[in-house]
Amino acid sequence: MNVLNLLVGLNSVILIFLIVNVFKPFFGSYAAKKGENLATKEDIAQITKSQEEIKAQISDKAWDRQRQWEMKRDAVFEVMRELGQLENALLEFYVAHSCTIPDNDLKTSNLLEKKTNWNRIVSRVNGAKFIANTIVSESLSIALDQFVLERLRAGMEISQGNYQEYFAKQGQFKKQLDSVYGEIRKELKVTSLIEIGTSTR
Repeated sequence: MNVLNLLVGLNSVILIFLIVNVFKPFFGSYAAKKGENLATKEDIAQITKSQEEIKAQISDKAWDRQRQWEMKRDAVFEVMRELGQLENALLEFYVAHSCTIPDNDLKTSNLLEKKTNWNRIVSRVNGAKFIANTIVSESLSIALDQFVLERLRAGMEISQGNYQEYFAKQGQFKKQLDSVYGEIRKELKVTSLIEIGTSTR
């Protein structure tokens, strides 16, 4: 029985040796391919994670730029609305002061109403300009300041009875308004319709 056991044991060892040597190349290449696939999956996961982080950073920066532009746009539009109100109030102020109706209670009441409206609008313009000046470029800030300052001077001249000064400054007022519009276009990076029309010719 010893010989039989020895032969069975030897056959088992030979059989195991043959199985291992026959299937070893298959298992080796299978294991290598599985390892390569696992490494590739890990690499793809790392790359995807890096891409998502970069996208998030770019998205945050783009969102910040967009939000800053929107804040600037809103502040500039608010100042422009108030400047329009200032122009109208100045004209009404001029008309109320320069009309040739004899002094009476109605004229006094009308003057008081226009002066109150003028002061209210000047206050609103200054508030809107203060906010805009914290956001906009120095050149736009200067253009806004000059625009408002000249209207305030004109209002003082009108209230002191110097009505001709208002009309004498109309050309200067137009240049200042054009300057403000130009600075706003630069600030918001927009093109006027006139510029678009001339660039297509």
